[in-house]
Amino acid sequence: MNMKYSLFWVFFLALTWASPAAYSTEAAPTLTAVKTESPPATAPLTANLWYKFYWSGLYAGDIIIGVTETEGKYEARAVIETQDMVRTISRFWSDTSIHGTREKGAYRPTHYDTYYHRRKGGGRKIVLDYEGDARIVKEDYNPPENRQKRPAVPPEQRDGAPDPITLALVVRQKLRALLDAGTKKFTMRMFDGRRLSDVNFEIVGKDIIEVKERRRDVIHIVYEQSPVAGYTNNEMKRLAGENPRVDIYISDDDRLIPLQVEGTAMMGTASAMFRKECRLFEECLELAKKQ
Repeated sequence: MNMKYSLFWVFFLALTWASPAAYSTEAAPTLTAVKTESPPATAPLTANLWYKFYWSGLYAGDIIIGVTETEGKYEARAVIETQDMVRTISRFWSDTSIHGTREKGAYRPTHYDTYYHRRKGGGRKIVLDYEGDARIVKEDYNPPENRQKRPAVPPEQRDGAPDPITLALVVRQKLRALLDAGTKKFTMRMFDGRRLSDVNFEIVGKDIIEVKERRRDVIHIVYEQSPVAGYTNNEMKRLAGENPRVDIYISDDDRLIPLQVEGTAMMGTASAMFRKECRLFEECLELAKKQ
């Protein structure tokens, strides 16, 4: 499993970015991410959340997520900081932000900015500007992509496909209505700035888990990703033999906050556990640094 994907999507709200999956052959309803005029199924979310993530049971780092939604707009930021042995091995960290409009139940990204650093390849920054229903009008890659290795995703395929954070917010908005309607499986398309994927979700049902020594009612969903375009040959070969299943447990209340995420990962399992909600995003960052 690719380190960047497994760390980011092991969270999902991860929101942010997942371990791309092997191929899914079972058809499921396709939901349009941004072209929807139905009223929001959930209230606007404002939250700053701190998660600790683990690699095969060992502490591996922290994920900080900040989301602010109003009826007119939304913005979110996600920071991943690896720690201890994982930091030494991977040298990975990332900082991603998204801005967009939120009107009549429709999420439309306007600006996506992500920077990540890893041991192999150093730092990389991707900036996308959008108009309309997630149509990319400007893109900047620093350093530039090597198109001999990574093919470009055709505009007609990527237009309308939201970024990972926007996709997570759309799924959160639709989840309650889907659950009430008895919908078990659905698929959404996502473009992370480099790769286009189909994200296949399954609503397993309601459950109870223990979070910070407290029993919590949750909604259990599962997702996997199917590559569509923009993948290198090495990525496609690696994905062919990997188990893509990621289990997400979301609070069964008005807020629908991810409380626990579990998935298979390179040489073991990866998981993210809710730690604390903060008043400010920077407060969560400081608490993670001081622990």
